[in-house]
Amino acid sequence: MILIDLFYNIRGILKRRKVVNMLCAEYSYKTDIAVKKEEAFQDGQEQKAIESARTMLSDNLSPEKVSLYSGLPLEKVLELQKSITVEV
Repeated sequence: MILIDLFYNIRGILKRRKVVNMLCAEYSYKTDIAVKKEEAFQDGQEQKAIESARTMLSDNLSPEKVSLYSGLPLEKVLELQKSITVEV
């Protein structure tokens, strides 16, 4: 019986500690918004790079040059090249 009471007391203490840690964690609205804007910007930049890569591949540039000029990894460029070939 004593062990069971001890177990529940320890469990309660751990739960309270977890709640306190969550409440004390710093949350910055400004930082959160800045991170979300940066992620959206990066997504937009990647889309532009993909569109540019598609255009370059359509103009028969080599995948290596397309990768160099667009900043996309060569693997991604090769995937785009395959999709362009399938579409045509």
